[in-house]
Amino acid sequence: MITNTSSTRLRGALFPPLANLVHGWVWDASDTDRRWWVEILIDDISIGVVEARLYSPKLVDAGDGCHAFCMKLPNRILGENGVLSARLANTQYRLPGTYSLSDIQSQDDLSTNQFPLDGDFVVGDDGLHLHGYAKDPAQTGKNATICIYIDDKEVCRTITDSNHRFSVTLPLFLADGIEHTVSVLSNGRPLPGSPSRILLHSYGPSHLLKQISRRLEVGARYLDVKDEILFLERLLGKQEYERPLGAGFEDYSKWYELFEMRETPTGIDSSVVLLVLVRYGIDIDRTLESLICQNYGNWRVLVTGAPDDIDLDFFSDPRVKAQTDTSVTFTRDLLVSSTVVTFIEPGDHLPSHAFSWVVKAFCDDQFHVLYTDCDEDDAEGNRSKPWFKPSWDFELFQGLDYLHNLFVVRSELLVEAVLTHLNDLPYLAVSRLIELDPSYFPKHLPRVLYHRRNNAGFGSKMGVRRRASIQLMLDNLYPDSGVRVSPHPSNFHALRRVDWPLIRSPRIAVLIPTRDNLHLVKPCVESVLNNTDYPNFQVVVLDNDSTDQPTLDWMDEIIEKNLCKIIRHAGDFNYSRLNNDAAKQVDAEVLCLLNNDTLIPDTSNDWLSEMTARLMRPGVGAVGAKLLWPNRMVQHSGVVTGIGGIAGHVGNEWSEKDSGYRYLNQVVRNASAVTAACLLTYRDLYLDLGGLDEEAYPVAFNDVDYCLRLRREGYNVVWTPFAVLFHLESQSRGYDHANPDKNARARREMKHLRNNWESTLSMDPFYHPSLSLNVRQPPFDGLAIPPRSRQIR
Repeated sequence: MITNTSSTRLRGALFPPLANLVHGWVWDASDTDRRWWVEILIDDISIGVVEARLYSPKLVDAGDGCHAFCMKLPNRILGENGVLSARLANTQYRLPGTYSLSDIQSQDDLSTNQFPLDGDFVVGDDGLHLHGYAKDPAQTGKNATICIYIDDKEVCRTITDSNHRFSVTLPLFLADGIEHTVSVLSNGRPLPGSPSRILLHSYGPSHLLKQISRRLEVGARYLDVKDEILFLERLLGKQEYERPLGAGFEDYSKWYELFEMRETPTGIDSSVVLLVLVRYGIDIDRTLESLICQNYGNWRVLVTGAPDDIDLDFFSDPRVKAQTDTSVTFTRDLLVSSTVVTFIEPGDHLPSHAFSWVVKAFCDDQFHVLYTDCDEDDAEGNRSKPWFKPSWDFELFQGLDYLHNLFVVRSELLVEAVLTHLNDLPYLAVSRLIELDPSYFPKHLPRVLYHRRNNAGFGSKMGVRRRASIQLMLDNLYPDSGVRVSPHPSNFHALRRVDWPLIRSPRIAVLIPTRDNLHLVKPCVESVLNNTDYPNFQVVVLDNDSTDQPTLDWMDEIIEKNLCKIIRHAGDFNYSRLNNDAAKQVDAEVLCLLNNDTLIPDTSNDWLSEMTARLMRPGVGAVGAKLLWPNRMVQHSGVVTGIGGIAGHVGNEWSEKDSGYRYLNQVVRNASAVTAACLLTYRDLYLDLGGLDEEAYPVAFNDVDYCLRLRREGYNVVWTPFAVLFHLESQSRGYDHANPDKNARARREMKHLRNNWESTLSMDPFYHPSLSLNVRQPPFDGLAIPPRSRQIR
């Protein structure tokens, strides 16, 4: 629809093209924050649209100056006859300036400096992350060198990737409360949007405000806190929820000092006693020294496997005892004065406030088992490699020992138990906890309270023994289940593959929406039919007004051959409505939502069997798969909520075989959501919950919303790396940001998700509050500044 737009408030121009680059600017005098889309026309026929969002120094009086546009003309039209013009998309307003294609200069006639850069530069949410796109038309086919200058001093540089994109994390020292000028140059020339300014403080506004309040309460004058107050005044109005800050892991040592070392709990019940088990070994002196230095002193240590002639300086402390036996029997005499029990590996050590946090946690709540986060010493003894763990996840626990370091359990759960190996304590405690009450689970204290020694290894023998321990635990908890624990196919010794047998084969309807796109839907359907060993499924193609004759002919053919079922649906594309209508019509117990731009590789014949076996585990409501781009990089490894204030896919910078952050790319685990590009769920459950929300999420985020509703009802959402598919993301419908109508619809869906789930999105239980939610950092790739709430969860 063409609309009228008052030209009195619009300003703009189309400039003479430079070789194959058309460029200009447009802005609205009454709304300088608005970005306009511009249609480029040849003889009044649209050949493309471009958003006017690039920075131009000539537009500094127009808001932020980001109202310019630049687009590359197709080579096929160069040298032809025709008139080039431009107008605002979906309006009658034309930009001043028309030019004959025959008069366009060739590239050879232009100097390099005449070319505008085809790209843009963004300061990520006013934080430490810069990203953008830089393609220099003067150097076609080459990567651009991106140099970052802070206050005229170069601080870092990078090069663009094969898609001309770049991403840079600035050093944490720039978050010092002082305004800095950031300049970004590509091949020595400023990018649009440069220079810009950043003003950050490492503590974040809420923490800084508390510090100001405390100082004022103890008598500080206004002048003493004036600088901090002025800083906060400039930051007020920026929402941390929608614009979270993040730092790189290379700054973890500094981050630890800021957010872990400076907080110590108070008001602790000193009657709680900790029994600390330590296996005798190399560098045990360092371990015992860290216990002697604890702020909380009501503890005692039992060293196991000690030699008869042991001579340790710390044994002069009456709280330290030793025994030659490597196993521990938890007799009532041993536990009589102990409230909680933990274990530490020799050479590992604890920060001085560790026991204070643990005791406070047990005093504040009546849970049985607690675990914390840990990190490692680097070669110089500094803090490095933090392991920020998720909340309790039984699926993950089966495949990975993530509860270790630091793991603490109430003594009454261990009475008369025998512990052959100290690091088997989590298996023993979890088993007894579930036997006590299946609704009980270990609680997570999201703080780094354990330091592993440098290069602490995990050998093959350890892997064999722990697989046996997990197998024994599962056999005791679920006798006659047929569960099988085997070596992980990646050969990572720390991992296990746990397979639950497929006890039956419910009927599955594989729902594949499409509109035309025969080149996508045909290979998708054929790959499902040819590469699926599951015995009881039907492919259902959801045809949304296809008009392409070859596509219609193919549909007739598969119906005639009885290969698939076709459900016709007229109207605008609405992914949610297509699946909802189909779910009501199919005769199946289970639904598999599958995009038409996916492919089942011939190496993944068991994909549907694997997902179904996971779905049939008690309490599971949906299962998602590992999706790969054609180059075998990960497109989907689960979804983290809260990224950029919305949600984001996990794993986009991991390859198929990469371990990912702490092996998360290779182990079955729970997630807050999985993508509906390949999602398995029960049909009755789907219908009971109303299916996908057709009104709020016709295309995007419907899967996130559905999974969040599942979890709200008490169901788990599981992701498995053992069902692997290819996904040509958005090949069928195109990317939302490439079209103004789709872009508006995507923004509407994001707004709905924020409004409906605002209190939930930033509290993903499987994503640590110390991990960054910054949209410019992939999930699990940065540190939150400051950490979000670190309450026990």
